[in-house]
Amino acid sequence: MLKRRGPGNFSYYSEEMNNNSLKRLAIEANLRNAIENNELRLVFQPQLRLSEFRYRNVEALARWHNPELGHVSPGVFIPIAEETGLIKQIDLWVISESCKQIKKWNEQGLTDLTVAINVSAGHLISHSLLEHLKTEIIVNDIRAEQIEIEITEEVFVEQTERTIKNLKAIKKLGARIAIDDFGTGYSSLQYIRDFPADTLKLDGMFIRNLESDNSSQGIVRATIILAHSLGLELVAECVEDKWQLDFLREHDCDIIQGYYLSEPLNASEIPAICAKNVF
Repeated sequence: MLKRRGPGNFSYYSEEMNNNSLKRLAIEANLRNAIENNELRLVFQPQLRLSEFRYRNVEALARWHNPELGHVSPGVFIPIAEETGLIKQIDLWVISESCKQIKKWNEQGLTDLTVAINVSAGHLISHSLLEHLKTEIIVNDIRAEQIEIEITEEVFVEQTERTIKNLKAIKKLGARIAIDDFGTGYSSLQYIRDFPADTLKLDGMFIRNLESDNSSQGIVRATIILAHSLGLELVAECVEDKWQLDFLREHDCDIIQGYYLSEPLNASEIPAICAKNVF
């Protein structure tokens, strides 16, 4: 359908555009009550520490199932949550639930597990994030070093004075800081050197074609060397086959994560996978 947009201007309207708009509105409306209605849950994807060949790290990932919409992919609802500001509420929920789960694992004897938690860009300039994190650590009687706060490289590149101040306060608390999706932005080596990070997470785009792409191999090797020269650990994401695993182990990558090792698991499944020898 052709619609007029003022003198000399036209735009095309389609039923698909209308359906997409209605779907987005439904997601936004239902997302506002998702936490109250207990529709969100956490799963945890194990990360393998290559020096020990044991699982000592997991990443907390939010999942959403709504009675009306069914399962909504994080790739769909997280961007909408960020655009609407609902992401801050989700961030706080993920921190609370992760800390509760760490307490449960501690009580089961799994006391050396680090949980990575993704935090949105907008929340990092807020003082509420630090206070909430402090409160949850105290209430659940867990160690701050059992938590790793993940920020995207975009936040790292666009860092502000307040962001840096808050991240340094989080690090002073004892929690770790990780830069996620590394390699997708325009990082400055000076920024990396001065940034209060403990971990670089190399984006999976460099891992997927690792066996057939010499350029990716060079980037991965160089990034591992860079991370180690700065005293940081390197996590490689999206590991999907043994060739990738062997390459990363040969070049001293610290930690790997991906479906070759494990899909995201329910919290109850984590103690068993952490207890076993991988290979």
